[in-house]
Amino acid sequence: MPRLTTCLPDDRPRRLKQSAYRRGARLNKPLEELSTRALVETDAETHFRRRAARPDTKASLAVLDKLDRYFEARVVVSGKAEDQSATIEYGGFS
Repeated sequence: MPRLTTCLPDDRPRRLKQSAYRRGARLNKPLEELSTRALVETDAETHFRRRAARPDTKASLAVLDKLDRYFEARVVVSGKAEDQSATIEYGGFS
């Protein structure tokens, strides 16, 4: 498996180690999850940009609007996002 060296600010390495320990996981696990999430988001954006570039832009933009409504339905309470999607459904994004 390839290695990646990165610089993290101040106490972040210690906090990542604590987080992994509490979850009973290796230190790599939180970093793997974050990188996977970033790649999935990038892939989804690329997919929708390609789809929006097709002649049927109206349908593609409707999908993006649906995603916007889904993320706007998230409520921020005390600086933490709480997902309210269990009670709100938008055409498959629930």
